[in-house]
Amino acid sequence: LGEPFASDEPFDFRGSFITKRLSEHGAPFLQHRLTPPPEEVYTLHRKLAGAYNLCIKLGAVVRCRDLLEEVMENHVFDSHTIGSSKESQSTETSNAAEGNSAGN
Repeated sequence: LGEPFASDEPFDFRGSFITKRLSEHGAPFLQHRLTPPPEEVYTLHRKLAGAYNLCIKLGAVVRCRDLLEEVMENHVFDSHTIGSSKESQSTETSNAAEGNSAGN
């Protein structure tokens, strides 16, 4: 799924046959996985598949890596996202513990 983001070059969705190649790998992935992925992975996969199918129908040629880098630079992550640091989580836990002990 990350192929469109792997290069700085424009990605030709229609010419890449990406959905055909992904479907060819689906059965082996299902057969050899140890546990199902988290629900968030399914949600992301469905959203990307829909976007890829739209790009294929439109014949889009897009610099996907540039778009991804722009989103990553400008997105504001909150403390509940995967990208948050353990340090900020540990600070929140410490502050919560201090608040609980102060009220006793």
